[in-house]
Amino acid sequence: MRRFSGSSIALLILVSILFPLASSPVTASTEIDVTLSSQHEYLVPGTASNVSVTVLNDNQMSTRSFDLTINSMNLPSNWNITIIDTLLGPVYPAQSATTTLVVQLDPSSSLGENGFIDLTATRTDDVNESTTVRLYLSVAPLFLPTIDTGSVGDSGLITIEPNQTADIDIPIINDGNIADTFILQVDETNDLVDFWNNWNINQSNNSGNNSGNNSGNNSGNNSGNNSGNNSGNNSGNSSGGNSSNGTSMKMGKDLPQGWDVRWLNPVAVNMSAGESRNHTLRVSVPPSAVPEYRGIALFAGTLGGNFSIQTVIVVEVSVVSDVNIQVVHSNHTYLPDITEVVSFIVTNNGNDDTSFLYQATSGANCDAIISSSLGGELAPLASESINMNITPDYASHWNDTCTITINAEDVNTNVVHEYHYTIVVGVDWGWEITPPSNITIDAGQTTTIQVGVRNIGSEQDEVRFLMSGPSNIIATGPPSWVTVGRGLSDVVSFQIEVPADTGLVGIHNLTLTSTGLHGGEQVVVSIPINIQPRDELDLISPQGGVVLVNAGGNNSFSIISTNSGTSSLSFELDWSGLPSTLSFGSVPSVTTIDVGQSISIPLTVSAASSSTATSHQVTIYAKSVNSSEIIAETTFDIEVSHSPSVRILSSGDVFPVGDNAVSSMDFVITNDGNQQDQFSLALSPSTEGFEVTISPLLVTLEAGGQEVVTVSMRRTTSVGNVSFSLIATSSSNSGVTDSYSFTVSEVTLGVIAVFGNTTETATIGQSIHPYLYLTNTGNANQTFQLSITGLDCSDVISTVTLSPSASAVPIMLHCIVAEYTPAGTVTLSATVTSLADPTVIDSAQLEISIPADRINGQPRLTVSVSGSDENTLPHQGSIVLNVLIENQGNEQLSGTLSVVGEGAADLSPGWTAVGGSSSPQYELSPGESITYELLMVSSYSTSGGELSMRVQAAGSGHQLLSNPFLVNVVGPTPAPDGVSFGLFDLDNQASLTVMGTGWIIAILYTLMAVMRRKRARKQHIHSTFYDLDNELEDDIPGSNDLPLPPPPSIDEPELADGEARVTDGRVICPGCSSSLKMPEGKSPPFKFKCPKCKEQIRAVE
Repeated sequence: MRRFSGSSIALLILVSILFPLASSPVTASTEIDVTLSSQHEYLVPGTASNVSVTVLNDNQMSTRSFDLTINSMNLPSNWNITIIDTLLGPVYPAQSATTTLVVQLDPSSSLGENGFIDLTATRTDDVNESTTVRLYLSVAPLFLPTIDTGSVGDSGLITIEPNQTADIDIPIINDGNIADTFILQVDETNDLVDFWNNWNINQSNNSGNNSGNNSGNNSGNNSGNNSGNNSGNNSGNSSGGNSSNGTSMKMGKDLPQGWDVRWLNPVAVNMSAGESRNHTLRVSVPPSAVPEYRGIALFAGTLGGNFSIQTVIVVEVSVVSDVNIQVVHSNHTYLPDITEVVSFIVTNNGNDDTSFLYQATSGANCDAIISSSLGGELAPLASESINMNITPDYASHWNDTCTITINAEDVNTNVVHEYHYTIVVGVDWGWEITPPSNITIDAGQTTTIQVGVRNIGSEQDEVRFLMSGPSNIIATGPPSWVTVGRGLSDVVSFQIEVPADTGLVGIHNLTLTSTGLHGGEQVVVSIPINIQPRDELDLISPQGGVVLVNAGGNNSFSIISTNSGTSSLSFELDWSGLPSTLSFGSVPSVTTIDVGQSISIPLTVSAASSSTATSHQVTIYAKSVNSSEIIAETTFDIEVSHSPSVRILSSGDVFPVGDNAVSSMDFVITNDGNQQDQFSLALSPSTEGFEVTISPLLVTLEAGGQEVVTVSMRRTTSVGNVSFSLIATSSSNSGVTDSYSFTVSEVTLGVIAVFGNTTETATIGQSIHPYLYLTNTGNANQTFQLSITGLDCSDVISTVTLSPSASAVPIMLHCIVAEYTPAGTVTLSATVTSLADPTVIDSAQLEISIPADRINGQPRLTVSVSGSDENTLPHQGSIVLNVLIENQGNEQLSGTLSVVGEGAADLSPGWTAVGGSSSPQYELSPGESITYELLMVSSYSTSGGELSMRVQAAGSGHQLLSNPFLVNVVGPTPAPDGVSFGLFDLDNQASLTVMGTGWIIAILYTLMAVMRRKRARKQHIHSTFYDLDNELEDDIPGSNDLPLPPPPSIDEPELADGEARVTDGRVICPGCSSSLKMPEGKSPPFKFKCPKCKEQIRAVE
């Protein structure tokens, strides 16, 4: 913002009075009158103004238009002049038109950078008619102090703690264009809206300074914000910085009590334009200040311009966070792994209401958990109580210490306060004794019992034991102290001995007393014991320890039992080791025996006829009737004697045998004896008239074992049915045999083959899996050969062996419809032939429907065209392209090839199949392809060009196009319209005139040269020497003047009718005289047909 001094205003008035004397036009036309709304503009740096330009058409008869131009050669570069309209018109007679000059002055301009411009209005139809006027431009003085708070603190935000003083260096800048002195003052302000808006903008832009955008500091250039000073040069005043008349500074209310804010040097003396100085602002905050934002208004007034500005800084009184934590003492004994609840008093010693977030951390010997982590709202000096659960670690010991740290985080400032509390681990002594239960002791035995002892104290301790009981019972325990770690358990063993002659029976108590070493505590427990009668029984096995029995027989024996215990016994017998082929009979259910008594228990063993001849170890047990406890046992052997037996089995008794192939029949040999045996095999009666093989002839079988024996036979001379028996004989006893009778019959052969379906549909590439069902209708096993035709069934088995049966055997075939398989019906045929008799044969057929393999309803037919990169067709010449047509489907296709596209009919296409006819008709089987040579001849008489074409293949049910291809047709060369000589051109008429003149001169010059050569030649004949001078030097004959001999003649053979000679790759058609280009790769002689006149031509060398 700026204000003008009295001398400045006087200067402006003087200039405004004197300027009209110089406002007349510099140059003037009688028909053009140019008027400016101002002849002298006086601008403050950084401002702009508009000057109206009015052009009057003084011509009373004609309408004019005018060009407006500006001459700014006499104007410094800090001025910028823009004219809105450079052309005015049409302007009617005696009428005017108006436009605007925009005048702008750079903010960095200095006093004295003045000048002028000339504005000229010129008739658009007569540049000699113009009028020029002059506009003077001057720089006005600018008085503008600036206080740069953008570099202070955080964009003008300063943080100070209570009871502290801060000296702040603030740049004071003379942003005017003239030397000046500034007066600095301060005051408090509560209006911080603009400050926070600018501060937030600076934060979002990450800018550290306000760049002239501080609240209230508008650099004196904000148009219209004058606050009572509305002079016409846009010199305004920032909000709240000046009084309404703009002549003095008005101070605000005083600062709060206890605050001290002042400039250490309040006067910036004689600052040159653009100068910046740091002045120190001292801010002292009283100790009682609460956290707040305090606005400080900073003023700078100029003495030269009687003008002031104001800006604002904000002092943030920071929060002081402080807290005091004290433990509420009570009698706590801290024991390992025992939790104690401890209370603490927390006091807010800070200067602001706040709450605290509590967290406890502890050392390795304990855990500490605060019951509630967030405290309540505390005013300054207010207190609250928090509870903490403290648990010493289970591994800690007596007198161990653990330090707990309490962190109280101020939720407003995030300041963390620490408090440390140390605990000392105490001690506790104690024991826990666990006696055994349900102790039963037999008379005459010593039993070990185990007593559990657990140290329930907090430290390791030692304990000793004393056990007492009824008379005659001896209890022995550990002789010394037993050490047990704290929290640990141990087992202490005691031996309890009851004499065999004791009279004690039933429940009796033992007393155990345990005494701790360090605490002296005692624990007494009772241990009941149950003294049982003593049971003792002896069993004696049969004499010799062996019992013999025959397979299928039995044998009796006895077991002796004796009661050597102290009570009567009742028991039952049980046994183990007896196989299923042996059994005991006549066993008493319960046997009772008194003390000292012996009795004999009779038993009978029986062996099944299938029993194996071997020895079995058997154990007999005596089990108490009351408890099922085994009270005695004895072991002996039962031996089974050998009993051989054999059996033959088979699935039938008719064996078909023929003379073409060997037939086989299987028999099962079973060892029905009771031990391993070997059997020999033979046929009876005589096998004369047959070839016979028995495999194997000898079989060795375990008891109950089986093996298959195969009898193979072929007739040699025998006919009709013959009866045989297969006989098996034991090697251990030749009298043990078995036989199996069967009849050898004549062989009948037959086979039936049929498919599961009669029809099926499959597409190209599809796999099908039909089932072929085969039935062996003969009476013997047969091997058949299988063959498949019609489709590719590569993994079909070649032979299959079938047993005679009324049921068919399914065989799944894996077949695929190959590519190019013709559409229609394909017959899949299966033939089955007997290997034994090739006349036994059958076949089956499956009709498979193959649909046409098409894409979008069209056959899989492709047409491709290939040629050179350019495919250039010379004028009246020809070009040959290769066309490949492929039938990739499974249909028989026929049709005609043609060329379609722009200009195709004018190129006379001709077709030649490679190695075939010249007809464009094609016929393709599935998978077949044909290559054609497409000859195209240019008959264009006008200009050529690039033509887009396709090759079309069309036939019954199909029409396909190749991809587009381009043919560059070269047109005729146009006749020249004249002659170009580089620097100039001549049209046809002028060219003909010049060329005619040139030919005449050339002919005359040639005639003169010939005459001179003749004279020179005569002189050469008659004289030996030549007279050389400058004039005749050019007439000396040279070797090039001698006449040249005629060229030798070449005898060329005459052309026959229809022949054309190949010259430079082209021929001239004898019929129509067309120049034809020959196909590439063709060597004469060869024949072809002219594409224009269709005449047959023979091309020769």
